[in-house]
Amino acid sequence: MDKMEIRFAGTGGQGIILLGVLAAEAATIAGNYATQGSYYGAQVRGGITSADVVLGKEWIPFPYVEKSDLLVTLTSESLDHYVNQAKPGSIIIVDENVIILEDQDELQKNFNLVRVPLTHKCFERFNSNFFLNIVTFGFVVRYLKDFFSEEHAIQALKNNVPERLFDEELAALRIGLNL
Repeated sequence: MDKMEIRFAGTGGQGIILLGVLAAEAATIAGNYATQGSYYGAQVRGGITSADVVLGKEWIPFPYVEKSDLLVTLTSESLDHYVNQAKPGSIIIVDENVIILEDQDELQKNFNLVRVPLTHKCFERFNSNFFLNIVTFGFVVRYLKDFFSEEHAIQALKNNVPERLFDEELAALRIGLNL
């Protein structure tokens, strides 16, 4: 794949913007092109938040996600809000705790719907969802292998998280990688 449009979506405070930053930076570390933009709802915490990332093997002339090839949603509201902006047949990754407001059979018919126990695994290891975004990033790496490796993902993580938290952040990344 030469180009991929990705949208990470959830609620303010979940670290959605960092997800976009990590994916874009990992791709550029690997020598690819990337753009990253963010959308915040009216509320800083609690409103719909998204990070749009476009990854490419060549220069990216239009830096915004028009129709996502990969939609990653961590809340029901964000899934409901962005599902109509996903390409038919594209991948939609949803935390298994998300209540799907749409007709799930219809979603599975039109998209490659992947439900993953992201929150469960995060609580299992950390007794908190503080690292949910990093567990999510680890899981998503498998879909972005055309643009960067696990090593590039680890380097992007190291470049963007506080040093004092890096060991726990790395453990969270590895949980996602192994799901």
